[in-house]
Parts: sequence; structure tokens; C-alpha cells
Amino acid sequence: GGAAALGTSGGAAGLAFGGLFGAACGLVPAVFTFGLSIPLGAAIGGGVGLCTGACVGTTTGFVGGAALGYYLGPGAHGSEASSEVSNASPG
Repeated sequence: GGAAALGTSGGAAGLAFGGLFGAACGLVPAVFTFGLSIPLGAAIGGGVGLCTGACVGTTTGFVGGAALGYYLGPGAHGSEASSEVSNASPG
């Protein structure tokens, strides 16, 4: 769950900020390219931001979810419920 949630939100944020940064970088050569460098920079920046944000978000969500699951999983902190379930006899 955490990998999907953070991967999606990281990809969306990377797309938005990468597009803005790419468009800003495209402003510098806009005089020489008749303005075509602005949307091209936004497209390249958005694509790179999307991929980077999705990868970083997915990795963070996976590692964070695994650590939280390990910490709060069955048998954590001397939980009595896991020992009762394992000692139960059928019928």
C-alpha cells in the first residue's frame, strides 16, 4: 500500500515540478530557438521528474512500509495474541 501511494504521489509531484523547472530552463535559449525550447524543456523536465519521483516515492513507500510492518507485525513487543493462536488446539 505504501509503495503504491507514495509512488503515485511522487510521480505526480515530479511531473509538476520537473515541468516547471524544464520550462524555466527553456527560457534561456528561447531567443535563439524562437520559443520552441520552452515547451520542449517542459516536456523533458516533466518526463524526467515523473520517472525520478515515481522511483524515489515507490522505494520510500516500500522500505517505510516494510519497516513499519516488521515493527508492528505479529509477535511485536511481546504480543500475547500470537502465542494464543499458536497454542490453540482444533476442536
